[in-house]
Amino acid sequence: MNKVSVSIILSCICIFVYLASLIFLPNLLGFVPDTVFLFKLILCIFILLPAIVFSIISRKQLAENGKSTKSATVALIIGLTTTLLVSGVTYGEYINNRKLRNSVLGASTKSLIKNTCVAMEMLKLKCGKYPSESEGFLPLIQSTNHSCWSGPYMPVDTEFIDAWENPIKYTHKKSTMVVSSSGPDGEFNTNDDITCN
Repeated sequence: MNKVSVSIILSCICIFVYLASLIFLPNLLGFVPDTVFLFKLILCIFILLPAIVFSIISRKQLAENGKSTKSATVALIIGLTTTLLVSGVTYGEYINNRKLRNSVLGASTKSLIKNTCVAMEMLKLKCGKYPSESEGFLPLIQSTNHSCWSGPYMPVDTEFIDAWENPIKYTHKKSTMVVSSSGPDGEFNTNDDITCN
């Protein structure tokens, strides 16, 4: 079997494995876009690049022997086209999955932020003031020596961590309070912050 045939076969294998990954990989790994993206990127590197290299070498050897390079050229085009197609589709899929993932996680975090703000208002209504920043969210789930406390105001097993596994923040100044998440980028005071006050 010559190098041209090998390169075409490798390109076909890549397309087959890629299509199979669309069907089976998400079911095996769950909703893990980054892992799927990494798998397909490795697929391009270890299957398609050798196919392209074989085509280039074969084309050069055929040219040196004065033979037609048409078949090698076709194999090279197939390899390059497959590489661009798989890379482009994979990148588009990665971006869409990341947006979907952030949308789902954002909805979960918004719910946590909203419930925490409601609980803060309930505590203030009962005690006449918000907790101090040093107390944080603790008075929402257990008494902190406030005689007015009649909670818990949220489930005692509540974890004040957003869907991206970052702690949510509580700030309190005079008569106002803010509960916020740093959002997908993990940094506060940016456009993707999720807040409630």
